[in-house]
Amino acid sequence: AYSVARQSFIQGGINRIILCTDGDFNVGLSSDEGLKDLVKKQRDSGITLTALGFGTGNYNESMMEQVADVGNGNYGYVDSAMEARKLLDEELSS
Repeated sequence: AYSVARQSFIQGGINRIILCTDGDFNVGLSSDEGLKDLVKKQRDSGITLTALGFGTGNYNESMMEQVADVGNGNYGYVDSAMEARKLLDEELSS
């Protein structure tokens, strides 16, 4: 996602990745510190990260909040269509 964001980077624009996940980071880079370091480096280059949580059971809210905070983004949990509309329409556009 960061590679695509860099290729499409708009100087002076909003350059954001929206990560939709259950927070179970188990493919590719998966260590907590490694993920936070990656997100911080990209944030410093002007690409922010928003994490949207989905699912139950193996849901890792804490890690998603940490990654979003490090990425100068925001975090939200989507449990209904109404919540998705609120997060994607109202909060991201403000």
